[in-house]
Amino acid sequence: MKLSRGTFAIREALMNLLEIGQPIAAYGIPQKAPEIIGPILKDFHERRIQKKILMRHIYNRGDMTGGEDRVKILNKMPYTEARHLPMKYDSPVSTNICGNKVILFI
Repeated sequence: MKLSRGTFAIREALMNLLEIGQPIAAYGIPQKAPEIIGPILKDFHERRIQKKILMRHIYNRGDMTGGEDRVKILNKMPYTEARHLPMKYDSPVSTNICGNKVILFI
């Protein structure tokens, strides 16, 4: 187990998922994630799509103010699927799974 902090740690963790080369599943994603790590996320998605790695997202419903647009944007990206669950399943933690790796973003 490893504990890291800051945007550099987020970038490192996301880029490490791309090295695994397997589909990525993410859930409990806050709507503000793109605002917080914008350029990192953009670079991650560009590299992921270039490597043809499928990513499935499940967003928090409680964060869906304008979030429907984010789900639509993601669903237009190649190798990308996005949905949301009812608000009762919202999570304060974003969980990312790829191969045998699990990354929790708080």
